Amino acid sequence: MATRMDRRRTGIAAALSALLIALAGCEDATAPSADELSADVAAARAQWLASPRSDYTFEGRIVTVFFPPGPFARVTVSSGQVVSVVELPSGRALERAPFTLAELWSMIDAGEDLPIGDNRHASRMRFDATGAPRQVMIGSFANDGGRLHEVRLLQVR
Repeated sequence: MATRMDRRRTGIAAALSALLIALAGCEDATAPSADELSADVAAARAQWLASPRSDYTFEGRIVTVFFPPGPFARVTVSSGQVVSVVELPSGRALERAPFTLAELWSMIDAGEDLPIGDNRHASRMRFDATGAPRQVMIGSFANDGGRLHEVRLLQVR
């Protein structure tokens, strides 16, 4: 039998999960609108592969259910390699990028056909007109504390 404390913890966890999911959906004013994003993985992959990008800058972050959304990091990739990672808005240099677009595509390729309960399952995918991933959920908040990967302010050079 669940105790009062157990019910309270469950209620708090559910409220926190709902809040984090809502916050994860917040986008900046310069991001493509929901109408401009596509969920068509095959079309996005074809568009992305039609003109591979190895030089670009974007702002990205990973949102989880366990922690409040952290700051975005500006990631600069040149010749396919990360050359700079800066935490925003502090400007502090970071040792490691949260991810690259190539890594997001690898996660999508590895996880799009996995069952929903698998912590590598890719879902909630949204792509811009160039085929760049703008949002990818790996796992799920409900099942395993999944990770929502967010991309904004992509600039291809």
